[in-house]
Amino acid sequence: DNNDLYIAEGKGMSWGIPKLIPYPISRDNEFEGPAILTNDGDYIIFSSDRPGGVGIYKPKKGENHGNQDLYVSKKIGENSWSEPINLGKVINTPGAEITPFLSKDEMTLYFSSNGHPGLGGTDVFKSNRKSRSCWIILMSCFCSSNERESGSQRRKVDITLP
Repeated sequence: DNNDLYIAEGKGMSWGIPKLIPYPISRDNEFEGPAILTNDGDYIIFSSDRPGGVGIYKPKKGENHGNQDLYVSKKIGENSWSEPINLGKVINTPGAEITPFLSKDEMTLYFSSNGHPGLGGTDVFKSNRKSRSCWIILMSCFCSSNERESGSQRRKVDITLP
């Protein structure tokens, strides 16, 4: 599947015309999926099946998520973004990590994954951020009955952002 990311600015119920977020975020013949901007709009975290992620490259096809990883990129100009950085093996797996969401204080990242041990299928996980450049990961899994997976793991990864 080929899917690109677009951005539109809005105020109240009025929205501007969506603009393609260009290369290096949106790329030909690759899937760029759900994304979230930081509150200040300076960073974007998004899911992509681009080659070079964690595990063997498997593109998204229809309902098959393939091997999507989460990436972060810094805004460097008007609709211009830095080369995306893969969030690494603590968050990403050979499976699919999708639907990133940041808490209001931007210190907790929620995402879905079918690659981390969980309850089966695609589960929701969270990771806590120590600073803007370091994630302390408490891999917690949640299901619709609000039960928490036993055996959560704590791991640390340092990510240097541009």
